[in-house]
Amino acid sequence: MKLKPLEDWLGDDPAISYVGLRADEQREGYVSTRQNITSVFPFREHGIDLHDVHRILDDAGLGLPAYYAWRSRSGCYFCFFQRKAEWVGLADQHPELFAQAVELERKAGFEATQMEGRQYTWSQGESLDALVARRDEILAATGRATTPASNRLLDVLAGDDDDEQACLVCDL
Repeated sequence: MKLKPLEDWLGDDPAISYVGLRADEQREGYVSTRQNITSVFPFREHGIDLHDVHRILDDAGLGLPAYYAWRSRSGCYFCFFQRKAEWVGLADQHPELFAQAVELERKAGFEATQMEGRQYTWSQGESLDALVARRDEILAATGRATTPASNRLLDVLAGDDDDEQACLVCDL
């Protein structure tokens, strides 16, 4: 979804593709099969792990992006791989975007019901309306009474499983 257009844009020109996977991440990164594109993994090559990334960001005065206050990783607002607590965080932090996601879900559900008799939802097993109605239960299950106020990735990820599958956009 993002690499094919890049490859098309590059054509046959030589290029280096920097893949930002850390040394402590146990997943593959995209390696182009095209002869003119060389994929490199600088964080892995230099042994930079999550702790090092935090240090680099802190030393540069940047810290983590604000969305880590309610998300465990970067990505699309409407990513269907979000955890339920992240949908709650979207509702709390960006109610206008959550409302857009609800409207898209309703539209897709209505159209699908008319065409195939199936209901499509962002979050497996329940609609966003049903999910947000269980807000307190979902947050309690993550050990939080509210969406996290900390923007430290370690605080946000505490207790979460990093090995969950990501969508192709985030995984590549």
